[in-house]
Amino acid sequence: MRAFLVGLLMSSLLLACGSATHVGPVTAPVKVAPPPKPKPVDLSNKGFPHDLGKEIEIKGYKTVWLKGTDLLVTLQTTRWDAVGDEQDKESRQGRATLVFERGSQNKPRTIDEGDTKLVLGFNVSVSYAYEFYNESDARFVPHVKFTVRR
Repeated sequence: MRAFLVGLLMSSLLLACGSATHVGPVTAPVKVAPPPKPKPVDLSNKGFPHDLGKEIEIKGYKTVWLKGTDLLVTLQTTRWDAVGDEQDKESRQGRATLVFERGSQNKPRTIDEGDTKLVLGFNVSVSYAYEFYNESDARFVPHVKFTVRR
């Protein structure tokens, strides 16, 4: 407020002296610093790298990260239901529960085979969700194939 009053007083003095080259308070240009650039996130120690837009296959409880993004995807589990009658033993509908991490956000999502869901700004399509028999452990582990696109 004080600067405004001083500027107004100076303007009226200039007008009274016969000089009208500048009317109004004099202010210096304000310099604004550019916003800091975000530091690239190093995800190399948190999983396996994969390309965005290409099919990703995970067997077991593993994590992948997508190149050029800060998105981590972890396979949590797969489930499946038998579909059809008793003669058609191969008919089934699978689903996968994937955990998506981006920054401080953590979103578990269950996606059925053939479906696409929007998760944290990415479209995720699951093409295969079943189980894989791991002979070394003699147990079934989750197995999924999916694609992530922007």
